[in-house]
Amino acid sequence: MTPRHTGLHVALAGAGGTTGSAVLQDWLGQAEVARVTVLTTQRFLQMPPRMADAVVHGDAWQDALPTADHAVIVCGTPRRARESVYWQPPREQLVPLATAWRARGVRSLEVVLAHAPLSAADHTALQQLGFDRFTQRRLTPARLAPTTARWPERLAAWMLATLLSVMQQVAASRRQRPLRGRALQVASGASPRSASSRHTHDGGH
Repeated sequence: MTPRHTGLHVALAGAGGTTGSAVLQDWLGQAEVARVTVLTTQRFLQMPPRMADAVVHGDAWQDALPTADHAVIVCGTPRRARESVYWQPPREQLVPLATAWRARGVRSLEVVLAHAPLSAADHTALQQLGFDRFTQRRLTPARLAPTTARWPERLAAWMLATLLSVMQQVAASRRQRPLRGRALQVASGASPRSASSRHTHDGGH
């Protein structure tokens, strides 16, 4: 594991799914970590203490990358629809993502693999980026079975799942507000355009 210093700022890509959730819980459980910034697909009104979000818009992930001391890239697949709120980097973007983070001054990198190991070419490319420390580890879903966790870990997992659900509901309600407004306009038979047309027509008389 990468040495963790007081006030460490961690940036995390791929926080969804069984593996990503476990990695996020692990870093949030470290008292010496000042902040964990997760890459998301949408902005949230509120975040828990010591957490921040960086929103990825479409394929423009380069613009969303935060500066940090340590970067973590989780290669896995979100397990539920609500966890798609966390941006999941495509496997083919692993090296470009690490390269961009290195260019932003990130000193150390950790790659967490949920499935297939790194190819020799990717491993070599990542080593050549010049991080002070580069590590990789396998963390398969089978090794994260809830029945093997101690009760504090299960409690933390339940709290994180509840948080994800609440965050998703807040984001969904924000998306539905403009849709509801348009639905009311349609139901009343009025719209800004039709109202403007009637005003112009009345003025002509």
